[in-house]
Parts: sequence; C-alpha cells; structure tokens
Amino acid sequence: MRTKLATAVYCLASAFWFSSPAAGQTLPVEIKVADETVPPGGTVQLKFSLTEPRPIMTGTKSFAYDDWAFDGFFGVAVSSPLGDAFGVASYGNGGFGVRYLSPSADYGTVVDYPILTIAAHIRPTAPLGAKSLVTLGAGSFTDPLGQTRSFIQNRPATITVGNKLAIHNVVPGGGTWDAGTVIRVLGTGFTRSTLVTAKFRYSPRFVSENEIDLVLQRPATMDTQPIVLSGNVGKVNVSTTYYSYLRGVEAAPSANQVIANAIPVFPQVAYPQISIDQSGAGFNGSTLTALALQNNNPAPVTLTLTASTPLGRIGRVSVNLAYGEKITRELGEYFGAPLPIGARVQVEGTGPFQCVPFLADASSGALTPFVAFR
Repeated sequence: MRTKLATAVYCLASAFWFSSPAAGQTLPVEIKVADETVPPGGTVQLKFSLTEPRPIMTGTKSFAYDDWAFDGFFGVAVSSPLGDAFGVASYGNGGFGVRYLSPSADYGTVVDYPILTIAAHIRPTAPLGAKSLVTLGAGSFTDPLGQTRSFIQNRPATITVGNKLAIHNVVPGGGTWDAGTVIRVLGTGFTRSTLVTAKFRYSPRFVSENEIDLVLQRPATMDTQPIVLSGNVGKVNVSTTYYSYLRGVEAAPSANQVIANAIPVFPQVAYPQISIDQSGAGFNGSTLTALALQNNNPAPVTLTLTASTPLGRIGRVSVNLAYGEKITRELGEYFGAPLPIGARVQVEGTGPFQCVPFLADASSGALTPFVAFR
C-alpha cells in the first residue's frame, strides 16, 4: 500500500504525463528548496533552485505537501533572462505539479534567482512549532541538445510554523513603474523597526503591522525583484525574502473545472498579438484548447479575439483587463460556442499582454503548455 506521500507524488506525475526516459538517457540534476519559517495563516514563498545553472527548453516538476499545513497556492512564477519562459500548474490531494517551456532555452541559466517560486498559504490552524516537509517528486527537463535530465532533491525542505514576520504579497508585483509609484509590501509581523532591503531605489513608509510601503525614487521593473525584511521577533533577529512577481486576479473564471483549476504561469514578456489553433473538439470534447491572458501594463488593455477558418471569419469578441487582471478560458468559451478543429484565434491588444496557451485533457486533468504563433 502506498503512503500518502507516495500516492500524492504518483498522482501528480500521472496527471502531468511524466514518463521515464530510456536507460542511459537521463542524467540527474540537483535541485534544492529553501527552508522557511512562517506564522499560522501566513504566506510562504517556496523557492526552488538549481545547484548549478543549466539551460532548459521544456520540463516538469512535482512535489508533495502536507494538507494539514497548506490550504492554497496563490501564484507560480518562473524566470529566465529573456523572460519568455512560461507554463501551467495545478495541485490537489497533497500534490503539486507544473509543466513549463522556454522557447529561447535560457531558463535555468540565472545564477542568483530561483527557477521556480510558489506562494503557498499556511492554514490558520497550523500549530506553532510544527514542521512540514516539501518533498520533490517526479520531474525532468530537456536541454538544447535534446538530452533529458531528471531532477533530484538534495534533501526535503522544512517549513516551520513559527515567527510572525512574513510577506504575503507585493503590489504591484510585476511591470515597470514610474518614480513616485507606491509599492505595497503586505504581510504580518511588521514594526516601525522592520528593515527593508531591495535593489531598486525607494523611500520606506511604515503603515501597519500588515503593510510597509516603498515609494519608488526612480523607475523600476518589479518582476524578479528580491525584497528582504528583517527585524526582531522577541529576542531573535529573523528575516524573510520574497521575489516579486505579478499574481493576477481572475476576472472571469472558466465554467470548465479542469481549466478553472489550472494555474497559468505567465512569461515576464508581453506581446502585442498572438495566434493559436483549436486543437481539439472544444468544450464538448475531451481535449480542450485553453488560453490564459493577463495585463501587466499600468493602464487597462482591450484585447480583441478573432476566430477564423480558411473560409473566413467566424467570430470576434473583446475583453477588457485592468492591471493585474487575467482570464483563463477554453477558446470556444470566449466566443460563446465551440470552435471547429483547426480554427485559428488571433488576439490583438491596445497594449502588450502576457499569454499562456495550453491543452487540457478533460478526463485525466493533464495540462500541457504550447508556444503560440507570434
């Protein structure tokens, strides 16, 4: 009989179509997850890092978590020098999985930044002093030479329910902002003596035990910015680090549960237009073609979606997104009717936008991102 941990990792591996490469084709690569301490009801940012840089084109990761400790995952971010890495994730039954792509194959080459960060919420009922392990499950990646390499974990990460200093979110967490913009650091356990360290120029302003504002002195791009808070909790000096990114708010959830449960992992770059093809039979079939769109511009963006076949246009709709809003739907949901297989959907924006196209298997729940036409 499988243990709960083994079952969780097995289920996530199956849901993401993980497969074992042939003997002799897989070389292990070490990945580490940082230990963290977080109060009950707080948010911990799980940080996954390679022990040495590796160029990655495609890959998967999964890990097991304790249901008694975690009750939600708010967002997932990947980072690459050119900012085009993206993917899709899901979780449940004590297991979390993510599949990702890097068109430029530069994902995994940043030395001083995690390859994956996940904002995870600790249950308010988690007892002080309790420890939860985050244990890496099945996962591998393909490098630019076509070699498949498996991930191994140097040791499970320990998440301790402890001190009161924690960062819940940074708003705005992504995009480029002018001098004078107020960056809100939200969390718990802040005091007037809490020290803030960041690489951009700012003036700090204590607001409450749950908020410290950073007023930009110069324009700054907030994506991937490390923000460190430190201070005394009792007689102990503690610190916490949060890597900033945009955690978008869903503007209109999908009616399809598989797509609604998916967590799109958006690239840092934005595009003025993209096109994708309907690959399955639409929301009445088993293979769903989904598209997630997000606005990382300070100003609102109107996105126009046009569906067409070789015979001509078959539909056109517009979607308005404010900063930080996202929408994730099966292609036909945007138009209110299933699209025929092979139909092409072009998206144009009044400003650049971020996107994640992916396939969803309605029966197995498997999620597979793919590259859109630019």
